[in-house]
Amino acid sequence: MGHRMFVAVVPPDEVREELERFLEPRPGLSWTNPAQWHLTLTFCPDVDDWRLDELTERVEAVARKHEPFTLRLAGAGAFPSVERAKVLWAGVDQPEDRPLHALAAGVRSAANAAGCAPDGARFRPHLTLARLSGRDDATAWLRVLDTFTCSRWESPRSRSSTRSSARGRGDGLATRSWPGCRWARASDAGGTRPGAERTGPATATVWRVELIGTVDPAHPLVVVALEQEARHFVTDFPVLVTGVGKVRAAVAVAHALGGGARPRELVNVGTAGGLHPGMEGTHEIATVFQHDFDDPALHAVTGRHDGPPLALSALRAVTPEHAAASSGPGGSAAPVLATGDSFVAGGPVRDRLAGIADLVDMEGYAVAAAGAMLGVPTRLVKHVSDAADESAGTTWVEGVDACARILAQWVGTRLG
Repeated sequence: MGHRMFVAVVPPDEVREELERFLEPRPGLSWTNPAQWHLTLTFCPDVDDWRLDELTERVEAVARKHEPFTLRLAGAGAFPSVERAKVLWAGVDQPEDRPLHALAAGVRSAANAAGCAPDGARFRPHLTLARLSGRDDATAWLRVLDTFTCSRWESPRSRSSTRSSARGRGDGLATRSWPGCRWARASDAGGTRPGAERTGPATATVWRVELIGTVDPAHPLVVVALEQEARHFVTDFPVLVTGVGKVRAAVAVAHALGGGARPRELVNVGTAGGLHPGMEGTHEIATVFQHDFDDPALHAVTGRHDGPPLALSALRAVTPEHAAASSGPGGSAAPVLATGDSFVAGGPVRDRLAGIADLVDMEGYAVAAAGAMLGVPTRLVKHVSDAADESAGTTWVEGVDACARILAQWVGTRLG
């Protein structure tokens, strides 16, 4: 029996440190060892010692042929599904021509030519972050992980084929390296098969932007962050699934509408945390602001309002306009929504927001800002899923399906 081995791209130290800092204050899961973080290009389950030199030479040749390219960790997902997660992972953002896929294909061909028989799993670039029992719904964790952003890094500029030891920070991961990739024994990286989580058809991801249907001026465009919030929709209206956070929501709307037909109105429906006991059920937002963007301070420096509060209507779709800073909650008659890129779950942030808002979410402002810029009437409709307190993650996971049914009913009965 030979070695179980894989060829992988290893993020540089600074990227791993950024990810470590992001995960460190988030207990609750057993995160994988940072020294073992890598992006598997191909896995070979049975490699004889006498084939290693040829494997080395062939992978070196592949690495020399590829021009440098940039990568960035972005997005999150779960295998085999969000609802029964066994693995949580970080995704990869790469150029449109997908050079990482090309490199993986080349490495796989090299392994085949060296007689190392790589497995048949389809290449899905990802970095494994945690392993679960398979009995857990990982939606709350994915909402958190999807907010992570890190520096871009470039594949090594060196075209050298010199073999080198891959010790130091990556101790225990790789035994040889080439420009852009490394190979390692699977037993050196924790004893489990790298990339095993790639198998099976039920792969789930929350960072894909998806437009279902066609945008046209006669109908609204319904915008949701997660497909879980739209799973019970029965409608002929187009639906845009943006992913979590302000940037993803704004980019998704701009991409869906840029240069093409505009919808009758934008309707962002989704879940939100309630900041007051009376804020339950479904609410149309009257005012939305960014709770993690200091517009007054920036205005004092630049003389510009680059992220002011936006006035909407709790009764109908209107083109969002600049509004005065929130002076306090508006209650159920004129709800105030605070949008930010952090998942609010108690603590000082919640205490502060309770004095100036009624609800909190992660995408509403971005959709409204896109509507304002494009001149499209917009409405924000939020159903309270949790109290934005310490139990918000668990409460959201347990209640999101019931919330989705209520939101589907609202869309089916209130949008004509």
